[in-house]
Amino acid sequence: MPAAHTFTKIIQLSDCHLFADKTKSGYQGVNPYQTLKRIIHTLENSSEIESGSLILVTGDISGDDSKQSYQHFYSLVEPLLAHNTLRVIPGNHDNNIHYQEVLGQWHLQAEQPLETHNWVINGLDTRIAGIKGAKGEVKADELTFIEKHITDRPAKHHLLALHHHPIASDSWMDKHELIGSNMLLAWLAQQPAINGLLHGHIHHPLRRTTNEGVPIAGAPSTAWQWAMTQEFGVTQESAGYQIITLNNNGTIDCEVRRIE
Repeated sequence: MPAAHTFTKIIQLSDCHLFADKTKSGYQGVNPYQTLKRIIHTLENSSEIESGSLILVTGDISGDDSKQSYQHFYSLVEPLLAHNTLRVIPGNHDNNIHYQEVLGQWHLQAEQPLETHNWVINGLDTRIAGIKGAKGEVKADELTFIEKHITDRPAKHHLLALHHHPIASDSWMDKHELIGSNMLLAWLAQQPAINGLLHGHIHHPLRRTTNEGVPIAGAPSTAWQWAMTQEFGVTQESAGYQIITLNNNGTIDCEVRRIE
């Protein structure tokens, strides 16, 4: 049975890539701890965010597989949790024991979606068990769980959240693909109750639609931003997040926000 909540806004954070060393910087000299800290501060002081919103994190929380990186993440987001709900989805960089150890209680699993008003939020875990690397895979058993939730909630709109992008970005990031994406898209074509997909992975607010017109929205990273070019690249765009509004008619509005 999905857990019932009352939010209509989702704050999507993605690709935090935190390090054990809070002073360490990554690409473009960006310190991922500091940029996430600034984003959390912005959210704490934003009039756009309704109390009771869902904080949804779509993977790659850690940048170095360290327990400390997850502890840093939780310490930063904890001030938001007094009045908001947290759910996390692992990315390929979260393929370690510390993800479950520190954040497991907030893992949005396919077996346990989150229900609110007219919507159900479903999560897919696209990690490849026992394999390190940037690719992901779709697991048929998780689709079966979600299909059951859809059958059990015929009047609800459904949103699907995962880490990897299910449709090509036409960039160098496509070599870090989602294995089984064609299976996922074929399955989606048979699931008219799913009205949107959210993902991370590509550090860019990519916008795609399925053949059936279902919107697919990628998210900026809370750290550095990948260039959507054929060769590897990093842009000068600043760290960001997304605000998703769940409408009663089954549509979603998705807005990008970046820190200065």
